Amino acid sequence: MGSGEYHVVIGDLLYSQLLYPALLDAGVPGNRTRDALALHGPALTHAVVSRMHASATDDGRIIHLHDVVGWWDGHPQPVSVEEILAQERLGDAFALISLCRQPVGTDPRASALRLGARVIDTALWEWPFASDARYLVCATVTERGKS
Repeated sequence: MGSGEYHVVIGDLLYSQLLYPALLDAGVPGNRTRDALALHGPALTHAVVSRMHASATDDGRIIHLHDVVGWWDGHPQPVSVEEILAQERLGDAFALISLCRQPVGTDPRASALRLGARVIDTALWEWPFASDARYLVCATVTERGKS
């Protein structure tokens, strides 16, 4: 594969929106939605991430912003966003994240690693989406590397 055209490619909170809104709009029941996301979400996410990485120059940077966990009425989590962000080590934060209900099949970080991308940096922060909804966002900065 040849080098792409862009030095920086950014995917900004789109991964969980690739399939879920269509299933919701179609009125697919919750359990069937989760099954469809589990079945088709990883391949769809990986296809988008692959295209983004192919669009970057060999020494380019690809930044994936992903809404990892959400908190809102009727959607409790076993740990709070504050508990996750209080962790000094990223591995400890990810261990707490793994205890939470997360969007199914929408992890761009896993796809980037599967492509052999090198993670340069990772950051976590709270995104106050609405007065009654909060999300934990993960930014993963990767380097495409040589193809």
